[in-house]
Amino acid sequence: MSTSATTDDSLPAISSFPLTGSLLKSPGGYVRFMPHTESFNSEDMVAFMHVDSPSSPAPASSTGFPFSVESAISQQALLDLLPSNRQCDELMQRFFAVFSPLFHVLHDPTLQTEYAEFCKSPSQVPLAFLALLFVILAIAVLTLETDDPLLQELSREESGIARIRSIAARYRQAATKCLSADQFMLQHNLYTVKALVLLIYAMSHTGGPTWPMLGLTLHIATAIGCHIDPKHLGVGSIEAEERRRCWAGLKMLYQNQATCMGNLLPNPVSADVDLPSDVNDDEITNDGVYIPSLIPYHTRPPTQMTYILYKFRLYEVATDVCRATLDFIPLQSPLLRSLDTRITQEHEELARRFSNIQGLPLHHRANMQILKNYTNQLYLILHRPYLKSDYSRQQRARAVDVKLMKKSRIQCKTAAMAILDSHQELYETAGFRNYYWYVSRLGSFNAFLGASTLLTMLLDPQILPLSDEEYCLILAMVQRCSQRLEAMSERSEVCAKAFPILRRILEKAEQYVGARISSGVIMSETVGINVPFGEIRETNLIGSSMTPPMDNPVLAVDLDGWTLHPELNAIMSHVPPEQWLAPSAFNWDRCWNPDIVQTSTTSIVPDSWGLTMPR
Repeated sequence: MSTSATTDDSLPAISSFPLTGSLLKSPGGYVRFMPHTESFNSEDMVAFMHVDSPSSPAPASSTGFPFSVESAISQQALLDLLPSNRQCDELMQRFFAVFSPLFHVLHDPTLQTEYAEFCKSPSQVPLAFLALLFVILAIAVLTLETDDPLLQELSREESGIARIRSIAARYRQAATKCLSADQFMLQHNLYTVKALVLLIYAMSHTGGPTWPMLGLTLHIATAIGCHIDPKHLGVGSIEAEERRRCWAGLKMLYQNQATCMGNLLPNPVSADVDLPSDVNDDEITNDGVYIPSLIPYHTRPPTQMTYILYKFRLYEVATDVCRATLDFIPLQSPLLRSLDTRITQEHEELARRFSNIQGLPLHHRANMQILKNYTNQLYLILHRPYLKSDYSRQQRARAVDVKLMKKSRIQCKTAAMAILDSHQELYETAGFRNYYWYVSRLGSFNAFLGASTLLTMLLDPQILPLSDEEYCLILAMVQRCSQRLEAMSERSEVCAKAFPILRRILEKAEQYVGARISSGVIMSETVGINVPFGEIRETNLIGSSMTPPMDNPVLAVDLDGWTLHPELNAIMSHVPPEQWLAPSAFNWDRCWNPDIVQTSTTSIVPDSWGLTMPR
């Protein structure tokens, strides 16, 4: 059998062919990335563009793929799906005020110019831009209050929350129709990627399945060269930053969804793209990006990009934390200390960057609360294994540093209380009413898990000794959290699932408090407080006035190690770390059904791909 004379040594080194490329643009505005090496000369490119360019018509057999030609819809029919000009303007303003600062992948001045041109000549815009517009409207609807008159104008559903869901779904469907009419599987541009990235972001806030869309969008973004840093593509400064923003946003969404699914593999597409600049939109012009160099970075006020750049880094930390905590980490482990240090560094840098919080615009204040919640959530994921009281007994023989254990548990308590504080502020402060979509979903999910952590400590004094004052304070915080979840349960699927579980566990803590302090006093101070969303009130936490001496308390619940209560046992012991990141990944049935809890304590095993699968 003959073998090739070519050996590995005779092959050129991969590093000698640095991957670059060019963007081929058609008269219709579609883009294709053509990878090549530096040895690919201009004559080759001219010849290639002449033979095979995106302006060439698609083969007749593939027209409409993967959608039927009969399902094609005219551009005018798509335009007819839009609300009136006034309603469009109002929703666009909502998007710029609330969502754009959170997921800032667009350049607002450019979008405003394009929207103004669209209003003048609606039929002249590309279909992909129309898809982007529908996605923006779908996102903006989520910021409306349930009694907003605009909802009644746009929907005939009976309730405000039903109107919001109906309108948002309608506009998302319209966006997909625009993409289908544009044959986005065959031809695409940056508008296509913007629309898809924002569509995935919108679906992530409504609990929709995003994994298939993420894979599709990742490959379309690669097809137009978003995986190559724009400095190699010869595009202007504004397009370069939008490309970096879209790639960073897409990578962030992909990484978060992959982690939530238990798939801790790296991003499947190799890329070398700079992060977007931490600047405001008005600092980006066609002449370049202006970055103030005289002001130290950590003392600069937050920009429009600060939030998403922090979130980008925190998602990377979250992946590493979940990967590390799939197996138990000893308290003395350098890995544990390293991860804790990374979270602390992000937390401290966030505090410095947002130090002048009262002088910042409302959206920056909301952004800071959301970032703080996520950081504290990472603390809980990392340190939750050390809340088991039997861990103390098992490890005493191994000379575990008691101070480390206490520090870890105090970190859990501090992080959980901070999450509940933030949830209360976002819920009760009138200025944050536009963020109800966050408070009622991800914010409440974080609060549910924070409250569960605190209840673990209340029900098992072996974990962390608490004074009567601390006990009352924490119990009051959890009770108020339960009441907020109950108040939002009719409008939030997350709250509707979380509240009954939390209420059942909370009843045990309320029984136990009778053995420590007068139960009647505590209940009269802490139960039955109903605060409508967005109404500010003074905090009324019970405190130091009720601290009678405690001699030998009678325990009202089973405190044998970790078998406290079926729901609490499930939440704190059997939930894989990645399920703590998002409500869509959380196994609610495991918490609700005690039979499932008792029969599935060993049913979660990692498969060969790193996915968490039932066995």
